[in-house]
Amino acid sequence: MNLARPHAFPGVAARTARFSGTCCALLNGLSALSLAEAINSATQKSPNFLAFVLLAWASRHLSHLLTSRVLIRVGNLEKNRARQKLFTFFSATQRPRGLVGDLLNDTDRIGQVASVQAAYAGLRLAPLFFIVVFLSGGWLSALIAATLVVLSVPFYIKAGRLAEKYGEEYEVTLADFELRQLQVLQAGQELRGLGAGAFAADEISALSEREHLSALKAVGAALQSSLVTEFLSGVGIGLVAMVCGFALLGARTTLLRALVAIFFTNELFASVRRFGSEFHQSQEAEKAILTFRAVQQSEQATTPLPTLSNVVAVPGSRPVTLQLTPGMRVWIKGHSGSGKTALLETMLGLRLPIEGTVSKGSVSIAYVSPSETLFSGTLRENLDPSGVHGDLTLYEALHRVNLGSARFNSLSARLGPNGEGLSSGELVRFLVARGIVAQAELFVLDDIAGLLDEAHKKPLIACLKSLTKACLVEASTTTPLITPSLTIEVAK
Repeated sequence: MNLARPHAFPGVAARTARFSGTCCALLNGLSALSLAEAINSATQKSPNFLAFVLLAWASRHLSHLLTSRVLIRVGNLEKNRARQKLFTFFSATQRPRGLVGDLLNDTDRIGQVASVQAAYAGLRLAPLFFIVVFLSGGWLSALIAATLVVLSVPFYIKAGRLAEKYGEEYEVTLADFELRQLQVLQAGQELRGLGAGAFAADEISALSEREHLSALKAVGAALQSSLVTEFLSGVGIGLVAMVCGFALLGARTTLLRALVAIFFTNELFASVRRFGSEFHQSQEAEKAILTFRAVQQSEQATTPLPTLSNVVAVPGSRPVTLQLTPGMRVWIKGHSGSGKTALLETMLGLRLPIEGTVSKGSVSIAYVSPSETLFSGTLRENLDPSGVHGDLTLYEALHRVNLGSARFNSLSARLGPNGEGLSSGELVRFLVARGIVAQAELFVLDDIAGLLDEAHKKPLIACLKSLTKACLVEASTTTPLITPSLTIEVAK
């Protein structure tokens, strides 16, 4: 498992987690040894009995504190660092293939890495525990413990593969379920009008049942390794206790040595159980780490403006190679359904290309499309989400796109969800104004020319023409708003 290796989780946090795991294992060993001494002292009525009991309790308590305080704090620290990088995820265009699950879940999974590292560090002390079992309980006790630990490995591998398979199946099923629910909610009025409400409810119920069954499969697979470990550890401890019991009856060992062998066998299997309990979580955490790392690497390799190399966005479209430069005007030309929007979304990283590669630009981008949404808030919050520009700048941007009606006279005026109350023409002009406020270096216009009448089209054409330093890419079926320096026909 790659996550268990030190380089998979580098830094002070990893060293702290591994040090804590090692200390916990040693303290647990000390507690086992002290408990054996306490029982032996009690049988001999030694005055040291209470001291050994207190030492055993103190060791176990300190081990618990390291686990509950230090490891949780380290995990939360890494989780918070991952959350600070969420913006990189949302702005990345080259997300790794096979990315499943939402990003907040990924950050939570990264927070689990500390406990995985600690469990792995504790497991590395297993050879020391084997030596103690061998020295105190003899070769047969050590052989029993080693054999049962080795036998558990194939079960772990099988259970891990099943858990990964069912986990991916569950995530896909859950995504389908959530998407279908959203679609039914959005089309609820139409479905009721068509008398298809019962059909939609039955479909949602069937998807819910599939999601429930997938979840049960995933949970069942994850529990297999735990059940196997519990069974093998119980058998191992019982067999070692039997061997030591016969040795005591034959006067071949002392009570202290027998107790040490039994207790350290228990600690040996306990370290395996701790590692096993983190086994499946570690695979999810490893995927989350690789996801963050892949996005960071793709971000480091970016060019100022997006670059497309032999990109095919939809089946049947021609490959596109494009290097955008400042001041460039590109017209993506094609009939309805030819893949213009898909090419724009591929360039922006909203979807992966079927063929070819895309290098994300590091410039600020204004995406202008009638499908874009606005916040439920004031004009100012939507026009300047960062809140760093003054009123004069905002009013000037609205004026440049000819948004001067009464509803735009006050920046404190509120907009409904998704820009409710704005026409499609007002929405796209507002998005252009927002790009102007943000001083975007790339404007992507997705089929907006047909949404504007001549009275509003001319001022917007003049506004776009004045953006001489920005790169403009427009997709349209009709005459574009820009004067293109390059025309790309997407259809073959």
